[in-house]
Amino acid sequence: MPRCPGCFALMTYVKEGPMVVRKTCPSCFGVWIERIQFLRLARSQPGVAMEGAAGQTNSAASPNVGQAADLRDLVEVVVESDTKKPLDCPDCHATMEIQRLHPLIPVNIQSCRSCASDWLDVGKLELINRLYWELLNSSDPKIVNIREKYALASLGLEQLRERDEASMQNMGRFGQLLDASLGLPEGSGGLWSLEGLVTALASR
Repeated sequence: MPRCPGCFALMTYVKEGPMVVRKTCPSCFGVWIERIQFLRLARSQPGVAMEGAAGQTNSAASPNVGQAADLRDLVEVVVESDTKKPLDCPDCHATMEIQRLHPLIPVNIQSCRSCASDWLDVGKLELINRLYWELLNSSDPKIVNIREKYALASLGLEQLRERDEASMQNMGRFGQLLDASLGLPEGSGGLWSLEGLVTALASR
């Protein structure tokens, strides 16, 4: 059994149904999961497969957490637990990359390309699940508008990249371009900050 990349405790298996298996640290409650299984959980309805994802001592581990937990409280848990430096993969011990599952979900995860698996600090699996579901399924006009603008911005940036790869590299981070395409004020953090996305989702 691999050890937690953060606190080095032996991890334990957690199984959700016949398809998804992940490993959870009993000390810090982080999650080690294969990317394809992570995507299944991220796209599932909130609360369906989140039990135990954030540990038994945290409010984020309640069986009804998908419905009951306050989104801002969950953000505070994620911000506090966020590991800023790259960790070593629990399986192959290579240094993992800090990235995001989706550009519109401003939650960092640690990924091992070789093992095609991801490490998520406590609370991140649930938060990503809730934000992902909202972005994909909400009928709220504000969220629908965000989805449509993101799709158009992504298409435009991809066409720009194909036309002139060198220019694309000189234009700065994808996130800054995306915020500009979405009409977000420069320096506001936009949807690239947790506060920006939570405000967009919660102020309805």
